[in-house]
Amino acid sequence: MNAVLKKELFLLFKTPAAWLFSGFFLLTGGILFCIYQLNMGIGDFSYTLSVLKYYFIPAVPFLTMGIFADEKRQKTEPLLLTAPVSITKITAGKFIAVFAAFSLPVFVSLVFPIITGIISKTGNGANHLFGTDPGIIFASYTGFYLNGLCSVSAGLFFSSLTDNPPFAGIVTFLFLLFLTCAEPIGLLLPGSRFASLVFSGILLIIISVTAFRLTGSIPAGAVFATLGALIIGLTLVMNPPFFDHLIQRAAKSISFSSRFRNYSMGIISIGSLFFSILFIFTAFFSTVQIQLRKRWV
Repeated sequence: MNAVLKKELFLLFKTPAAWLFSGFFLLTGGILFCIYQLNMGIGDFSYTLSVLKYYFIPAVPFLTMGIFADEKRQKTEPLLLTAPVSITKITAGKFIAVFAAFSLPVFVSLVFPIITGIISKTGNGANHLFGTDPGIIFASYTGFYLNGLCSVSAGLFFSSLTDNPPFAGIVTFLFLLFLTCAEPIGLLLPGSRFASLVFSGILLIIISVTAFRLTGSIPAGAVFATLGALIIGLTLVMNPPFFDHLIQRAAKSISFSSRFRNYSMGIISIGSLFFSILFIFTAFFSTVQIQLRKRWV
């Protein structure tokens, strides 16, 4: 895994990808810092992060689109898949390398709230390190960082599906745009019980087909379909109101903007942390399964 990690870090910083991502991230953060903190005098840096998070939508696809896809395009994937290293370690090395490249500018950007703290004062004149409640800054950065890692994980997963980096980038862009805007999109959809049942059925089909595609096992897909149908049926019988406005609640639960809103108020909930961990793990596990299928093809 260390060899893969070093190789990916070398390639990321040898090519413009990581440098451009970091440079434009800090440039965008600096501009927002000048506007909101220095010009408008807003001490709460979480407001700046709530705008800066939209940078991930176009920038993360640029960073991740070639990580797996380039291996296919350059015909080096067979060498990687036949290396005496487990697919899990190879995939973990790539994930960690991109996580590191992503983390660098995020950690450097901590200088902005520190500067805000130095030049700002609270109402009673007491200096605060971050210019606002340090707990809110910590929570906001936690949510901001986790949202970014989720975005990177999604980008790496889509990169593993194709040998066309631009296509992987476009799909990642659209996916991140959808997750960011999921809550308002959900409000446009019907909230009736029937619509929720249709939504549940479509979602079950997608999950079952995905399970089959990832594992190559028809029984695996059938198990997901059967269990899902039973759960939907039992829930409909035992708790019908659960399906009222289910689409809106589901859209809100997966919305990156909705998740970050809680963090920006200083709330780090177990549910939000679990969502991010599960999202990253699912993307990693799915990528590993895709690579395993290629090894045995």
